[in-house]
Amino acid sequence: MKVRPVHHPENCSPSTHFQKTLSQMNLGSSIGSIQLDTISDGYDDGGFAQAGTVEAYLSRLHDVGPKNLSDLIKRHQTSSSPLHAVIYEPFLAWALEVAKDCGLFAAAFFTHACAVDYMFYNVYHEVLKLPVSSTPVLIEGLPLLLELQDLPSFVAEPDSYPANVKMTMSQFANLDKADRVLINTFYKLENEVVDTMSKACPLLTIGPTIPSIYLDERIEDEDDYDRGREMKMSSKKWKELAIEATSEGGTSDTNINELVAVLRSTK
Repeated sequence: MKVRPVHHPENCSPSTHFQKTLSQMNLGSSIGSIQLDTISDGYDDGGFAQAGTVEAYLSRLHDVGPKNLSDLIKRHQTSSSPLHAVIYEPFLAWALEVAKDCGLFAAAFFTHACAVDYMFYNVYHEVLKLPVSSTPVLIEGLPLLLELQDLPSFVAEPDSYPANVKMTMSQFANLDKADRVLINTFYKLENEVVDTMSKACPLLTIGPTIPSIYLDERIEDEDDYDRGREMKMSSKKWKELAIEATSEGGTSDTNINELVAVLRSTK
């Protein structure tokens, strides 16, 4: 099961393409195709717009989400296709607790680059203290000294974005309990920070999760995208490395196979 918020379109594309990749991995009929289920976010009449603010929406989702997700899992467990794992968007940290309460394997899926995730991880653990007022900033694993313009805007002015800070930091509240931490990148693109973050959590690089048509064309019947055309025209070097990572035997392909092996073992 992949748990994601439907009102965050920037996260939907990586999640969708990762699901398509998993669907090609012969995990069995219950996972070999994408089936969508929904749970109530507490705003059934108007969704995110009905909430009015990010704070109100997340507060309500935190109140009703765990029980609704638990009920959905329990319905599946009494069906012919029981669930064995939950892969969740990290800022829905309560999904991990639900998965563990139900005895399921749980993996966090970060859709940002590893450098961004590790920067936030350092903020959460107060290695990088807010607000950052003096630069340059050195973060272990990142090869460059960072100036203020290189950092997320709330790092310099956390009081200006309280809801964003709270939501972003919530991703790491129980990350130590996750069975795997999946990152939407590939090893050769961010090897230094991947190696560093791997010391703190069981990290797997599984990206880039973009349409297969721009990589190895392994997945058939994928639509073309205007943004994808731009990506296709981008750096030849990184495209070749991305193909290498996601092709058979590459780092991301190997890590996805490792994840699949773990998922199979949970059956």
